[in-house]
Amino acid sequence: MLGSLKAQFGRVVINEMLPWPGNSCGVTAEFVELYNMGPGPVNIGCHILSDGDFSITIPPGTIIQPGQFFVLSGQNVIPAPCANVSQNIVANLNWNTCGCTNAPIPTTGDGFMTDGGFATEQMVLLSPGGVVIDAVARGVPAEVSSTILSNSMGGFCPPRRFNLDVMGVVYETIGESAGRGNSIARKLDGDCGWVKDTQQSGGATNNTPGESSVFSVSMFITEEINCTGGTARFVVNNSNASIYFPLDYILGRDVDGDGVFTFVDTYSKGQDFTVPDMTVGPLPFGTYAINIGPVQGCSYKNFNFTIGPCTPLAFTLGSFTASRAQRTIFNAQLAGGDELAEIFLQGSVNGQDFSVIASLPFNQTAAMQDVHYEMENTPYLYFRLVMVAPDHHSKYSPVRKVSALHAENTFQLAGNPVQDEIKITASVTKKENLEIQVVNSAGQVLIKRQQVVYNGENLVKVPVQALSRGLYFVKISTGNTAPETFRVIKQ
Repeated sequence: MLGSLKAQFGRVVINEMLPWPGNSCGVTAEFVELYNMGPGPVNIGCHILSDGDFSITIPPGTIIQPGQFFVLSGQNVIPAPCANVSQNIVANLNWNTCGCTNAPIPTTGDGFMTDGGFATEQMVLLSPGGVVIDAVARGVPAEVSSTILSNSMGGFCPPRRFNLDVMGVVYETIGESAGRGNSIARKLDGDCGWVKDTQQSGGATNNTPGESSVFSVSMFITEEINCTGGTARFVVNNSNASIYFPLDYILGRDVDGDGVFTFVDTYSKGQDFTVPDMTVGPLPFGTYAINIGPVQGCSYKNFNFTIGPCTPLAFTLGSFTASRAQRTIFNAQLAGGDELAEIFLQGSVNGQDFSVIASLPFNQTAAMQDVHYEMENTPYLYFRLVMVAPDHHSKYSPVRKVSALHAENTFQLAGNPVQDEIKITASVTKKENLEIQVVNSAGQVLIKRQQVVYNGENLVKVPVQALSRGLYFVKISTGNTAPETFRVIKQ
């Protein structure tokens, strides 16, 4: 099929829509705006956009470049201020003339998604294979859907029979009534958080001055000591960082060095569960772009960075030691602290996969100084320091190993999705007081309980009959174990 000739190297979201145009604009001025967050281009050919009553099959071979907007509407040109307050908008796709809908979309009355401002209208973007790419609704439960057979575009796209009501779609809730003549837009392109906006911005950025994302991420670039490459580390700064994990990413490398990410460049995808940070690499020298997304499916972050050539950092690490007794103790001697922005302590259980434990206090002075840190004993056996310059480049210290203190407690879900209860298998080395929290995607703790478990394997059951179906997070912790977070689907 032409719609799937090229891989998907970017992340496309529903970014804005106008479900109830003003009287002077007319019903066909309705529009939906898609946006490619990048880092690379996306072939959206044969993708399906549906409100549950109608479907639009995007013509095969349709490409959205990174940072590009794609407007679907009921007319070719939408005059200002109907779709954009400052300019006329030429629609990329007119659903009334494209021959790509499952049925004729009305040009009067209710139109594609007009609902008078009171109903819980939804909008879902599906891949050619019927996988949900993005799904938003003004409220849940969403409006009742019909069974739809999508347009095959003359046999070039796979026809898809579907009903949104039976697909288990998890919607991002907009929470805004339409209001005639108001679009519903993300406050920041690709971000969580919507606004009913009289300043329509179809075909252009939504970014509202003064708005900031609730999802905060910092980037650190570390070059290898032997100057063969480096790594990129992304740290979630939110205090409730675990609710955003696992993080997934799309990484692009500018192979031809033209400063533009196209189909000729290389791309990779990955996922990371190591709260609160994600490390990508080792990577060869080059220029990169990455898009990072949390489990909620919005609040995406874009970063551009370069690794190499090696950048010398003006500091000297005189020594670094680690020892373990009743506590784990770290000591280092450092000169040139005025050239550093941060020092991180990292730990690993295998000497290869390191996670950030703490940010260490130090003086930003050129003179030699002692850096000291103590912590409760952890299952980590290997430790190192990461010294970060203001330009995000950083260097590693030598790795230090300490002796093991005790075996590690382990937890896992016994079955997922769940219906009436969440079952947890807890394997512990001694009597422990287990704390369990069930958290929704907004970070709210809905269930909190404690249970005593004993040496060996324990089965713990948490009733969840009162929870509505959807995505939740289970956080499990004990007195001597770092909290672990699991995703769970309630059916």
